[in-house]
Amino acid sequence: QDAARYEATVEAQSRRLDQLGHLPASALRDYALAEIRLHQAAAQVVFGHEVQGAWSLRQSYLATQQVVRRHPQYLPARKTLGMMQFFIGSLPEGYRWFLKLLGLPGNVETGLYNLRLAATQPNDFQLEARLILALLEETYYKKPAAALRLVQDLQRQQPDSQLLTYLLISQLKKQHRTAEALAAYQARPTGPGYLPLPYLHHMAADLLLYQGQYAASLRANQLFLREYGTVAAYQRQIGAGGRTVVEEDSYAQRFFEDGQPLNRTLTKARLQIDGGYYREALATLDTFRPTAATPLRDRLE
Repeated sequence: QDAARYEATVEAQSRRLDQLGHLPASALRDYALAEIRLHQAAAQVVFGHEVQGAWSLRQSYLATQQVVRRHPQYLPARKTLGMMQFFIGSLPEGYRWFLKLLGLPGNVETGLYNLRLAATQPNDFQLEARLILALLEETYYKKPAAALRLVQDLQRQQPDSQLLTYLLISQLKKQHRTAEALAAYQARPTGPGYLPLPYLHHMAADLLLYQGQYAASLRANQLFLREYGTVAAYQRQIGAGGRTVVEEDSYAQRFFEDGQPLNRTLTKARLQIDGGYYREALATLDTFRPTAATPLRDRLE
């Protein structure tokens, strides 16, 4: 999500698409063309080029459909097609009409069928298909326990995988199993053979906040921020530009415009609730004593 790299990345993708287009046709080549186009669509949408992104998505969708028709046993294409079918089919109607105009109707059940084919039979992208399927079933069919079991099993089989460690911490955090998530963070694979993943430190900082370990949380967030600048610099940037499509960005914008400091007691209780420490949160809330000067926002909360 580095805007400075956007133009060069999209140009590099376009060059690679051109190179692949000159190679002999095959299931792998055609799949690679569709997959790169899908990544390009994602980058275009994230950086505000929605129309270009929608067109790239259409090209990827139709190309992947063609691979599945020509090579029905080539399961990686089923993985990508199923993912697109699911996402488009699960969008709210207010967003889906535009994609329908482009000939991309989407279908949740068909998407899950294709994903399950790729997830349950051996192929080069079976692990990816299994993870995507589990995460989609978690959000759509509310199966968090099944998603967590899968990630736990895979992480035990591949303890040196940073991706699986990240997913394990994320799943445990989402299910309010704070102590276990922190244990997974402490046991994460490290060393010069791994690319830096600063977001892990930010996740750990949240988990430590839930436990009330404020000094340790501060240190973890400082590790995270070391590559991204100082807090003050970023607070100044909140009001300077950017979009508020993502909920975290909307929250940051409201925080910036409101200008009111966070209530210490309510913030502590909110963090305890996020961490699954419900009894501790109740005890904290019992100490809340509103006065005439307490903002209505805090009294309502």
